[in-house]
Amino acid sequence: MFLPSLPPLPPQVAYIYWGISGYLDTKDVPYIKKLQVAAGSYFKRGDKRTSIDILEHYGEITPSFKNYMFYDLLQVEKKVLNA
Repeated sequence: MFLPSLPPLPPQVAYIYWGISGYLDTKDVPYIKKLQVAAGSYFKRGDKRTSIDILEHYGEITPSFKNYMFYDLLQVEKKVLNA
């Protein structure tokens, strides 16, 4: 069976997941904006495996995806706090 190639997933997938998981509930809007900017550059760099890569590979939300997603969030937050 032939499956068409899909375009890569955008970083907005991370924002949506962070939002529905409740992480962003206690954050103010300016901080969320900083997270978005930092996440955009974090997910563009191709020298590491990210949660987006895991989701593209498996095509579903797995425990590995969740682990990578929170690792990615920690890395993005470090970038925001060190800026």
